[in-house]
Amino acid sequence: MAGKLDISGNMYLRAAQAILSQQGQPMHSKDIGAQAIASGLVKTKSPNAVTTMGANLYGHIKKHGTRSPFVQVGKATFGLWVWSRTP
Repeated sequence: MAGKLDISGNMYLRAAQAILSQQGQPMHSKDIGAQAIASGLVKTKSPNAVTTMGANLYGHIKKHGTRSPFVQVGKATFGLWVWSRTP
């Protein structure tokens, strides 16, 4: 079933899902990453953490397709798959 893959083992993806759910609209991966770090959802000392957010989102979608809860809606811009469904 589309959008139903478990992401609980990846802190970047968990953070992205929480932030996107809260914002209610697609966001650029750099903004998602910055919010994830600022809010403490992603705890890392890596200087590349914001870039890593985009790589995780893109890689997850590429690997899992519609099983991913994420969808790429523009250049480095991501949303939640459930938003793309028509009721």
